[in-house]
Amino acid sequence: GASPRAAIAIAEAARAHALVAGRPTAGFEDVKAIAPAVLNHRILLNYQARFDKTDTTTVVSELLAKLDETGLKLPTDVALEPAA
Repeated sequence: GASPRAAIAIAEAARAHALVAGRPTAGFEDVKAIAPAVLNHRILLNYQARFDKTDTTTVVSELLAKLDETGLKLPTDVALEPAA
């Protein structure tokens, strides 16, 4: 796995990406944009992955695709009701 320094690098790079794009704060779209560049050299594949011809770019892309972008999924026992 990636080290704690990788999390710091992702946060800093995402902020920089947002600023270059003219936004004052970073969002998940910035994390998605920079994650491969930050993580590719920090992830070590096991022998099975190498044998299967898997590369780190694919691993990072698959992980990003599985993440909930909003992080705001409600628990199953909570229901939304329309405003009155």
